[in-house]
Amino acid sequence: MANLALQIKQWGQELGFQQVGITDTNLPEAEAHLKNWLNNNFHGEMDYMQRHGNKRSRPALLQPARSVLFPYA
Repeated sequence: MANLALQIKQWGQELGFQQVGITDTNLPEAEAHLKNWLNNNFHGEMDYMQRHGNKRSRPALLQPARSVLFPYA
């Protein structure tokens, strides 16, 4: 798996991404931080952030999958 992660990161750099990160989908600490962030209205006019609720910290609620790709610019 480590070799695959390295290959994916190299591929991302070749495609022009400045940074590529890989994580698992168990995000309980991130969920608490997200809820606090949303409660403080740090999402500004990005109302969809609030509407999606736990879907951002529980990817399986979006669609069951074995892997998920979230591109950030």
